[in-house]
Amino acid sequence: MQSPTRSTQAPAQAQPQHPATDAAPATSPVPPAPVVLDVRPILAAGTSPCQAIDDAIPRVPEGGTLLLLVPFEPVPLYEKLRAHGFSHTAERLPGDLWRVTFHRDQQPTEPSTAPSGCGCSGPDPARATVSNAQSAHLKIDARRLEPPQPMVRILEALEQLPNHGTLEAHTDRRPVHLLASLESRGCLARSETQPDGSCVTTIWRGPGPCPQKTVSA
Repeated sequence: MQSPTRSTQAPAQAQPQHPATDAAPATSPVPPAPVVLDVRPILAAGTSPCQAIDDAIPRVPEGGTLLLLVPFEPVPLYEKLRAHGFSHTAERLPGDLWRVTFHRDQQPTEPSTAPSGCGCSGPDPARATVSNAQSAHLKIDARRLEPPQPMVRILEALEQLPNHGTLEAHTDRRPVHLLASLESRGCLARSETQPDGSCVTTIWRGPGPCPQKTVSA
């Protein structure tokens, strides 16, 4: 009688442990969402966008962007925001629209000495002047001003105009955006292009046809 055979099995050898090599790839930090500011409704309401711009600047962190939508190229803002650590790119789009992207490269290390707002309210050697401010017939010279200063200054002067009064505004070009906002203020206007390419716009408050020109250009 044969004795039963026993099978023996060598114990499994432990597999050497190797450090994991499939580490998750490093991810780039997600850039902050841009701060978007559309100043067109503000301008259409006849007010200055300066305060809205001032409020937006501190909301943009280092590495962030401020996206500005405006109906003209905001040249005065370039120097102002550069003092706040911003660079910019500007793109003109169809329909009188500019899209300007301000990128905050760094936080300013010293308090900025740049003027506040968009430059439409600060001192300006070519500041618009109003003649006969107490009269029913006003004249304003808004030439040599960067947008939106002409529109803002004209609307400020318009607040002084009584019913049936007239305001004559002299600008470097036809004030298209101003004309679009006058009807909601109960005003009518007539623009005349001058030989030098500038424009004289006569604005009157109240119904009826435009009165005769009261002052020379």
